[in-house]
Amino acid sequence: MSLEIEVLGLQELKHKFDRLSGENKRAINEALETVGKEIVYEAQRLAPVRTGRLRDSIYYMILYELALEVGASAPYALFVEYGTWKAHAQPFLRPALQDGRVVTENLRKAIQQFVEEVCR
Repeated sequence: MSLEIEVLGLQELKHKFDRLSGENKRAINEALETVGKEIVYEAQRLAPVRTGRLRDSIYYMILYELALEVGASAPYALFVEYGTWKAHAQPFLRPALQDGRVVTENLRKAIQQFVEEVCR
C-alpha cells in the first residue's frame, strides 16, 4: 500500500531539474532522503502494533529525481489504514504525510536553491 500525490507540471520541473548542477541535485535528493526517513519514523510511531509486522513493513524510496514513495508492504496495511466493515480505521500513513513537522527545513532550503537556479 502506498499513497500517491500528483504534482501538476512535474514533467516541466523534471526538464528543468535535468539542467541543474550535480551539487543541487544531490542537495535535493538528500532532502528527499531526510523527508522519507522522517515520514517513515512518524508512520511507524503511529502504526498499531500487535506483532510489529506492519510497523516494520513501512518504507520509503526515491523512485527517480523529485519522486518519493512512502508505503507499507504488509498485505493488510490498506485495511488498517482505511478500516473494514468489521474493524475501524487506524490511519498511520496519511497522518504521517500530513504532519507539518515532516517537511523539514532541509527540504525547504533545497527547493529554494532549486527554484533560484531554475529561474536564473
